[in-house]
Parts: sequence; C-alpha cells; structure tokens
Amino acid sequence: MNRTVLIRFAAPLLLTVAFSCGKDEPAPSSTLPTTPEAVSAHDNKSGGVYKGAIVGSSGVIKVTLQKSVIEMVITIDNTTKTLTCATLSAWTSGELIHNALFTADDWEVLFSVGATGTGATANLNIPDHPDAEAVLTKETSKKIVRVFEGTYAGSETGIWNFTVQDAVLSGISRSEDGLTTILFDGLVNETTITLTTIQGSGTISGDNVSGTWTGSTAGSSGTWTGKRIL
Repeated sequence: MNRTVLIRFAAPLLLTVAFSCGKDEPAPSSTLPTTPEAVSAHDNKSGGVYKGAIVGSSGVIKVTLQKSVIEMVITIDNTTKTLTCATLSAWTSGELIHNALFTADDWEVLFSVGATGTGATANLNIPDHPDAEAVLTKETSKKIVRVFEGTYAGSETGIWNFTVQDAVLSGISRSEDGLTTILFDGLVNETTITLTTIQGSGTISGDNVSGTWTGSTAGSSGTWTGKRIL
C-alpha cells in the first residue's frame, strides 16, 4: 500500500490536472536511482526512506532511517544541507516518531511518522523560507518514489512540485506571490496521470515533464514544465 501524507492548506481553489506520458515508465537520468533505496525490513515500519517535495521557495526532502543512517537531506533554492537527529539514537524501527528534531546549522525540521510508516510529516523551520511546507511519500523496497520539481506559467505563475510512486501522484504548488498553496493528488493509469480539478495535459520524456493547463476561471490557462530531481 502506498503511504502518502498531504500537508493540508486552506486554498481558494482545487486543482484538477491531467497529463499523458509515454507508455513505459519514465526513464530517469543516469544520476538518479532507478530502483528503490528502501530495504524490505522497514516496508511496514517507521524506518526506511521518505521522499518529498517542498514549496517556499522550491525544493526536495529525503529522510533516511535505515542501515544505521539517521539523516535528512534537504535541497531548497539550490542549497543543500544534511540534517541529523540526536534524539533518535535509541529509536528502533517500528516505534512511533513524534517531533524528532533534525538540525544542521540554523536549519531545523520536526519529523513525525506512525509506527507502521504512515502519516509522515515534516515541519520546516528554514531561515529565509519562513513558510516552507512539504509533502512526503514513504518509499518501499518494491515501489520507488520519484520527485519532480517545476513551475507553471500563464495567467497565473508559481511553483509546481510532486512525487510519483507507482500509480499514485502527490503534489504541492504555491503561487508566485506566496498567497495560495494548493495540494493535489491523482492516479497514474498506464499513459495518463489524472489529478483533481484544473484541466491540462502533458508528456513525460525521460526526466522531463511539460504541458499546458486550463483553470476554472474564464481565460485562466498557461503552460507547465518540470524535471525529476530525486
């Protein structure tokens, strides 16, 4: 079962996006994983690997809790830091994690997840990114998580990031002015990904995604583009 948490926001509209992709699974570039990094021992436990997308401004997050590694790697606006957590030194996979503090310099993140690996959240406190928020997906030994980072443009502009795991897509977007944050999710069915509520279409070519969108407001439309980065 896919385990995904969406960090919820009040938003003035919901998205429905649909985009088509190639018949086969998108082929990532040679520098990106092609198979899951998570090990089977943690598939139904709180340990393992979690990957996600960040808005505010834009970035990705990866949490590793396996093979004696306890760390969180965050890249936001092209700055990358590895955060560690002293409070999990006595933790065992399969135990609940509640507000475990990961730090690096002045970056802080509170990470929580249920004992079986469900409900993962990351509460970000990153200087110069006071409203940064994330959506996290738990990777399993059989289902890799891919993270895409991109933008949308046209009558509205902003950041548009998402994860894909097997048939499930989970994303988060934020308008350029920072006033509107929207969570979107959907199902991947062979060549088509369908989300809920702006209409659009596009393609995946290797690690690249691009397409067009049409909003629910008259005259609202534009293009979107992105790239797999994790």
